[in-house]
Amino acid sequence: MKSGRFIWILMVSLALVLQGVTSNQLFPNDRSFVFDWKVKFNTGAMLPSKIVSEWHMNAKIIIQTYNYITQMQIVNVTGSHNINDTSLLNKPFRVNYTRGYIKDLYIAPDELPWSANMKRSVASIFQVNLDLLKTKALVSSGREVSNPVKVTSPELLSTCPECPNNTRRCLT
Repeated sequence: MKSGRFIWILMVSLALVLQGVTSNQLFPNDRSFVFDWKVKFNTGAMLPSKIVSEWHMNAKIIIQTYNYITQMQIVNVTGSHNINDTSLLNKPFRVNYTRGYIKDLYIAPDELPWSANMKRSVASIFQVNLDLLKTKALVSSGREVSNPVKVTSPELLSTCPECPNNTRRCLT
């Protein structure tokens, strides 16, 4: 259930970030945010023989928005394998979000495909439909990649019975 908890924490974080958002801007202007990024990669093949590869990576994502331009940077990269050269991941990249969705992604021309794909992945994690903020409450349930998820607007979290002292710090 760790991935369910991660999705819940991500949704609450995004809801808090979106409180000061204009209609077309995902992150508030002239603000900085730092997120922990914990990744577990699993790949495998059944034929010709069962082969499985797994590795972990931890990093911080720094997001800064100035003059309505969102800049992201992946820093403090550590992992289960020796990650000797993180210079490509450490290069900042820019994302233009329109109504919460990626419109443009600016990555350095000398990026290798693996680091460009990691940065695309990071940028896509933060996509959210800003048009849904116009509704009073959002309750959605569905099946995500790994776990069933129920998303509720932050206004309803204060009534969550698992929240200590009716705070919004419910981590169950």
